Amino acid sequence: MEKWVGLEVTPAEMVLPLDATRSIRVVAEDADGEQRDVGEEVTWDSSAPEVASVMNGTVRALTPGDAKITATWGRLSRDIQVT
Repeated sequence: MEKWVGLEVTPAEMVLPLDATRSIRVVAEDADGEQRDVGEEVTWDSSAPEVASVMNGTVRALTPGDAKITATWGRLSRDIQVT
């Protein structure tokens, strides 16, 4: 994993109605621009699991509010804002 220098998440932020779901795509990129889909290898976390849950890259809006979803792959991580 050392050759990978960044993670790209799509979407970078999202607005979800209650009980709606949306998937996040995660791609690792190396210094030469080579990309690899790493979505199945990512560790996920929600800063407010009562507002938005995340499992296997799918976010579900549970209650009104804001949450930060963090995708971590090795030493790299990226945040997604959910409202």
